[in-house]
Amino acid sequence: MESGAIFISSYQTSNHSATWWHRAFEKKHGNLLSILEITVQPTTLEALVQYYDPPMLSPTLEEYERLLGLPLAESPHYIHRGQSPSWALIAKLLKVTRSKMAKEKRNQNGLEGIQKSYLEERLHRLRKDGDWPAVMDVYGLLVYRTFLFPHGDDYVDLAAIDAYLAKRDRGENPTIALLANTYYTLNYCCERKGGSLRCCTHLLYIWFTAHLFQSKHKTTCPIEDFKWSWIKTIRIPHDQGPSERSYDSFCDTWAGGSQQKASPKDQTCFEECCKKRNRMGGQELRSLFQLQRLAEGSNQNNEVWAYEVQETLRVRELEENLAQMEAKQRSLKRRLEEASMALASAKKEVSWGHQLSDKISKKAHAEEEDRLRIGNYLRAVD
Repeated sequence: MESGAIFISSYQTSNHSATWWHRAFEKKHGNLLSILEITVQPTTLEALVQYYDPPMLSPTLEEYERLLGLPLAESPHYIHRGQSPSWALIAKLLKVTRSKMAKEKRNQNGLEGIQKSYLEERLHRLRKDGDWPAVMDVYGLLVYRTFLFPHGDDYVDLAAIDAYLAKRDRGENPTIALLANTYYTLNYCCERKGGSLRCCTHLLYIWFTAHLFQSKHKTTCPIEDFKWSWIKTIRIPHDQGPSERSYDSFCDTWAGGSQQKASPKDQTCFEECCKKRNRMGGQELRSLFQLQRLAEGSNQNNEVWAYEVQETLRVRELEENLAQMEAKQRSLKRRLEEASMALASAKKEVSWGHQLSDKISKKAHAEEEDRLRIGNYLRAVD
């Protein structure tokens, strides 16, 4: 399952022009980028899918419309008409020649498309060139591939490209296609009692969370509701300090001689506690213990928070490095395939050249024999 956070962060940039085009993309395509930023936990989604029940609990068109932020009443609906975009149009979209596009197109299980690694290469190249309209087009292809038809780890088929072009050129709303793909995937997995989800898992994850986990915080955006729909950790509150009885027992035990085995720091603490007990009442003493507990808990929480932040940043950095390495590996694999195809083509041409040379040699030899034979006949006549 592809991580949306890695997908988004891999293509972010601080350039002002890039920011403008990024906002323009969000304005045209709704909440797609915000949804991809949601981190999906595969094990949690696997557990949530078990609650799917078509008559009782299943996504509706209105719910997906609200999640995507694409009003159905304001735009025509996207329905695949069976006609895929031409490769000439795709070549124009990627700013490459038709001959280059012919080399890059692939056919996987009967579905024509382009390798994702090649689109990522074009994205980085166009971003360096500053061609932001083309960058947003390639970026849109990658986004729609993740949303609509995540068939493979390194493949973008023509159906996803057609859905993006329909939204870009004709303003067609892909909500119905997304919901239909979700229904098909869930029904298929339920019938087989297993299988991988081939739909927008980010959108499905948010929908399940919104239905099964309630929150007091409600906003106008379901994605913001998702951020508040977390499960609180069960814990025992420690709002009260120790009772006077337990405190007296503690002091009496230490006064019996066990404090001699303690460290100097503990010994000092014990002496201070005894002085405070003699000087203050039980309620005041419990307040001191309560403040101490709160201070210790605050420090521990700050330390835990700092540690979690560092670990999160470290994990995110490792994930980004891993994503870059995987993209590089796919690129090398694609280049190796191209080199193998070029080598096979060269061998075929060499073999054809040898065959042609043999034919020419045989033909020349036959012509030489015919010429000698005719010469012999002429000399015999003379």
